[in-house]
Amino acid sequence: MSSREIWIVGLTPRGVELACRLARQLEGGISYSPEGRGGEREFGSLDALFAEAFRQPVPLVCVMAAGIVVRTVAPFLRDKMTDPPVVVVDELGRYAVSLLSGHFGGANRLALEVAEAVGAEPVITTATDINGLPPVDLIAREAGCTIENRDGIAKVAMAMLRGEKIGIHDPLALFTPLLAGWDSDMFENRDLDSEGGGAGIYVSEKGAPGSGGPWLILRPRILVAGVGCNRGAASGAILGLLREVFMEEKLSLLSLKALATIDIKGDEPGLAAAAHELGVELLLFPGERLSKVEVPAPSPVVERHVGTRSVCEAAAILGSGGGELIVGKRKSPDVTVAVARSRIC
Repeated sequence: MSSREIWIVGLTPRGVELACRLARQLEGGISYSPEGRGGEREFGSLDALFAEAFRQPVPLVCVMAAGIVVRTVAPFLRDKMTDPPVVVVDELGRYAVSLLSGHFGGANRLALEVAEAVGAEPVITTATDINGLPPVDLIAREAGCTIENRDGIAKVAMAMLRGEKIGIHDPLALFTPLLAGWDSDMFENRDLDSEGGGAGIYVSEKGAPGSGGPWLILRPRILVAGVGCNRGAASGAILGLLREVFMEEKLSLLSLKALATIDIKGDEPGLAAAAHELGVELLLFPGERLSKVEVPAPSPVVERHVGTRSVCEAAAILGSGGGELIVGKRKSPDVTVAVARSRIC
């Protein structure tokens, strides 16, 4: 069974017939129809069906008039980064229109799939797509980066449409290799301090560009914070030290991919709550593994208590896959923190 579902919704007899046909041709397709009209699943209220599609979220292919779709989905629109893709198809199968979440949600790609399945003409209106320009938001996702300033997407796209050079600051070469195949003359390495440099793409876990131009800031998920804590340490104490360390070191918390600690701390509610608030995984390592990691600040006191000379530094290094420790152990009354950067292959 496919892990992907696409809800294909018809209203009229012809629309339901086409929806059922599309459901057979598209991987994960499921046809929906009003009660008694022959779809695989039936619905009583179009509003309720669309509300559920947005709640999950799940892609929608709507075989009906575009006006019906626009009016029905309008109350559910929240965020172009999280709204599901919506494609509209006329009941004769002449056009497949990418209506909503074209780039990031994948409606442009879905419209092409639908068009190929029924011999329709795909209708895609995203400016960068129709002009053959790279979709920087999708490339960012492929590179494993979090977008810090979403308005930067439009600024970079508009600069590309004007034919301007786009600056790139990508010291770890995480984003740049994915531009292969696009016009290389469109991009240039750029000094962040250059004046009047125009739009650019900044890819780093460190700092941020100054006022030299409208930059799209991308944060690669490459940092692991090792955490040690006293029994019962509150999440606020853990988060407080983490934020203090990241601010002092000019690191972005958006680049944090995990917290790591010793396995005997796995039942600490403060650690679990801190990881949840940050939206990252909590990695647990046995003391015997931690004890084999060479660290700059081993502690005999820690060794007496938990059987390893280091928790936060060793856990950060292990959690990063043997990466570089870029921030050594920092302390507060109840918490210790260290930060490592994952190996970049």
